[in-house]
Amino acid sequence: MPIFRDVEVVDPDGGDSPCYYEAKIHDFKGGQLLVSYQNNWRDPKWMDASEVRKCAPQTRNDFSPNAQDPVEVKARQGEDEPYGWWKAKILAKSTSDTGTLYMVHFEGWDDYDDVVGTEDVRPRNPNKNFSEIKLDKFEIQVPKALREPSNLDYALDKDMRHPSTLYSIYTKAVGDENNKTYYIVCIGEAATVKKARLLAKMTFKHQLEKQALVKGVSEAQKRLQIQKNKLSSCKVLKLPILDGMTGWVIGKKGSHIKKALKIKGVESVKVDDKEQQIIIVAETMEAAREAQELLEIVKSIFPIPSEMFGRFVGTGFKNIEEIKQESEVMQIRAARKERMLDSKNSNEDDAWAPGNEDDDWADSIEPSVKSVIDLEIVGNPSKVEAARMMLSVRMKHIEESLDILHSRRSIYQQMDNLQSEYGIQGGRGGRGGARGGRRGRRSGGRATGGRGAGGRGAGGRGAGGRNKKSTETPKDTPKDTDEGEAAKTEPTPRSKTRRRRRRNRGSKSAAAESKNVNETNERKHEESKQQTNKKGPEKSETAESATKIDSKPQRKNTRRRNKKRSQDTSQKTQNTKGIEAKESGSNQEKNTKQSSEAISDAPKEAQH
Repeated sequence: MPIFRDVEVVDPDGGDSPCYYEAKIHDFKGGQLLVSYQNNWRDPKWMDASEVRKCAPQTRNDFSPNAQDPVEVKARQGEDEPYGWWKAKILAKSTSDTGTLYMVHFEGWDDYDDVVGTEDVRPRNPNKNFSEIKLDKFEIQVPKALREPSNLDYALDKDMRHPSTLYSIYTKAVGDENNKTYYIVCIGEAATVKKARLLAKMTFKHQLEKQALVKGVSEAQKRLQIQKNKLSSCKVLKLPILDGMTGWVIGKKGSHIKKALKIKGVESVKVDDKEQQIIIVAETMEAAREAQELLEIVKSIFPIPSEMFGRFVGTGFKNIEEIKQESEVMQIRAARKERMLDSKNSNEDDAWAPGNEDDDWADSIEPSVKSVIDLEIVGNPSKVEAARMMLSVRMKHIEESLDILHSRRSIYQQMDNLQSEYGIQGGRGGRGGARGGRRGRRSGGRATGGRGAGGRGAGGRGAGGRNKKSTETPKDTPKDTDEGEAAKTEPTPRSKTRRRRRRNRGSKSAAAESKNVNETNERKHEESKQQTNKKGPEKSETAESATKIDSKPQRKNTRRRNKKRSQDTSQKTQNTKGIEAKESGSNQEKNTKQSSEAISDAPKEAQH
């Protein structure tokens, strides 16, 4: 949008008192101005700068000339010509209710007078012509990135602070239709043109930035419309978040949210902390369900009987850690305290109970109330369900193993009863006489051990349990029953207790001996003291000092003797252990032979 400020050019055919017409400057070159007339009533024309002047300032409303005042009057020579400003003089002035009229005389026209109104009269133009004003012009190329260079001239003119001295600002195109180059042309006073050049460069920069912003807004508007059309057909899935599970849902550094957004068809995933829910928007419900499987976090409680807990979890929670890794759940942890569970009237307040709870171990336990330790499982629904299935299988395996062990113990108990019935020694025999036998090694299975019936090394503890004592003898075989009764009624202490008692006896004897030595020394000291009192005070001091000197080595020797006695006692204890071990081995071999002979002879005795 070009900007041209009106100027006034003289009519070259006007004679001594020419007329000035309004025009516009299009170019400036070497003191010549290319002007165009109003409404193009004349062709553009190059004119000398002295023939062009600025327009007169705007007439004030209080302008009221009097007679003989010089003025300029707007008039025209013919109907096909525009109005121009002619020099004139006021001859008379008439004021009435309708307005003020002036009788004017045009200079240079002797017989031409006219009556005009106030709007057609103005003061004479005081402005100089352009030959007395320093004009300048510049052309600056418009960046090709600007799509609408036609508006730059208007923007430049609008940004100028003093546009009155800038007479022309317009855009000029150079080149053919397909490859045009645009220029901004400015014509005006030199100082103003210099400022306009600087301002034009900045205007180009601002226009480029503005154009980029407008482009971004346009693209965003298009994306918004596409998104609206797309989301109008999308599925929305809302999932509740359990208390304290927000961090598990989001994942470390938002890893779970990022994985969900990578699923094909998922448009957005939002975690609403206020409502404690996840909002999943997807193109299809299948994609939303897939994101749900990844983002939904649940908790489940799996109770374990307290007496089975250690066997169930394994050393260092090894079994639980394996189940956690294989099922890919996030966490399996045990409760700190036990609780009582009624398996028949159970109303577990689990956050989620996947699968069929009828298959749970609690429904098959005979007692209705059990002490249990809970395992809390945290993870995705399908993975938590898999973990519960694995835990249930683990529980069933432990129950079956315990049943097998119980059956084996029952068989061994029957074997012990059979051996007791036929008087087979070395099974689970009774306690030995007096101090009882030492623990023996298994040499023939679970029924070959047992405590002997008489003596320190006569028997050994077998591996078939501790409840049955097979010291009875068959009714047909004569046996020393006093020893058997003694073995039943007088319990023998365990090996640790026996060793402790031996040490205590050794230390008591050493302490008693040390006490006797101290009493002897005190008695001697008293006797010597009495003797010195009889002899006199001078000898008393000497005797007392001698007694003190003698008593010190005695005490030292007493400590040494006590230490040596304790060492001898421990050495004797070790020797006794070795002898008892040898005796136990020989007794074990004897018991093995006796039991084999008794088994082979049992059918014969039954026949008799």
